[in-house]
Amino acid sequence: VVVDFVVVPGGDAAGPWRARIVELNPFGPFTGASLFHWSSDRRLLQGGRDLYGDLAECERETPAGSVPVPPHVHAETILGVPFRCNAGDKPGFDWDHLIAFWEDYVRLAPSSLLDR
Repeated sequence: VVVDFVVVPGGDAAGPWRARIVELNPFGPFTGASLFHWSSDRRLLQGGRDLYGDLAECERETPAGSVPVPPHVHAETILGVPFRCNAGDKPGFDWDHLIAFWEDYVRLAPSSLLDR
């Protein structure tokens, strides 16, 4: 399972941050890899295991790390767990894009998120 989550501040400025699950997705290239690349990050995404029996072939075709992490993405490993997050705006994503899709974002947001 691939878990998308957001980290938000607690109720007050000095309080702890809280992680909220955004969505759960099946694990595999048929779902978007978002901040990762399914081919060049495959060993990383599979925890070093050859889950499908073709990891060596995949790495011959697209060597690990051959697709660079985009400049708007921050990558860090914490306690052996790889994390990536947006550290800036994705090229081509601007205010006009957000305005165009805002109604869908709000319509699809859980009511518990909107009731704040």
